[in-house]
Amino acid sequence: MNFKSLLSLLHKAGEAVREIYFQPFEVYWKGEDDPLTQADLKVNAILTKGLQEFFPEDGILSEEEKQVLNRRDFSKIWIIDPIDGTKEFIDKNPEFAISLGLAIDGKPELGFIINPATTEAFYGGEKYGLYFTPNFLSTPYQPFSFNFETSKKPRLLLSRSEVKEGLFEDEYWQKNFSIQAIGSIAYKLALLAFGRADVLVSVRPKNEWDVCGGIALVKAAGLECLTLQTLQEYRFNEENLIKPGLLAGKKEIISYMIETKAEFLKNSYRPRK
Repeated sequence: MNFKSLLSLLHKAGEAVREIYFQPFEVYWKGEDDPLTQADLKVNAILTKGLQEFFPEDGILSEEEKQVLNRRDFSKIWIIDPIDGTKEFIDKNPEFAISLGLAIDGKPELGFIINPATTEAFYGGEKYGLYFTPNFLSTPYQPFSFNFETSKKPRLLLSRSEVKEGLFEDEYWQKNFSIQAIGSIAYKLALLAFGRADVLVSVRPKNEWDVCGGIALVKAAGLECLTLQTLQEYRFNEENLIKPGLLAGKKEIISYMIETKAEFLKNSYRPRK
């Protein structure tokens, strides 16, 4: 795996986003509550072109591309969300990210998450280890040193929009966890994988491109990641690209949550109407 070329490609995409983010830009709408910016399109073009050159035998699935009719014929597929957290990007809230994941035979094997606003970059996989740089513009990546500690109240990352909807007002969440709301699910998964939280929950549906890269990082960190409604392992490049929520975190915490509140967790899932 040529990580140098991949990282160079992602850094180019991150720099392109920064050029747009710090200037006025237009917002388009693909549908109701589904915004699109020039940054989404530019990152998609950079990544898809580069991946086609580097890995011509692999498939590519991107949020901003028409569905590839034969995508399930590929055992290796790169899954892209050019801007995960477009609403945050539009609001000039730095909680968004570029997400790239590699799935092989349905398993998330490799992930890259770059936050162009904060300049943080995370990458790795179970076979490769985890690497981080606080500034992809200038600072080299370093292997991540694990130093996980759980506070008396596990640190729980939630979706900013889901919290605003009032989906976590139940006493279970408020009493048992220290809650932090953040935008992009890809960014939250990266933060979880790199020890900045203990648990992550999303009660809304997740598209494969939202989470593939981040889940690869979570698995590389030795953490658990399941769909919320079914409490099953995530699989990718499936017929249905939408997954029923997400529950991820330290294995001992996730096991305890399932042992004590499995039905509550499953019933917390909220499909979109």
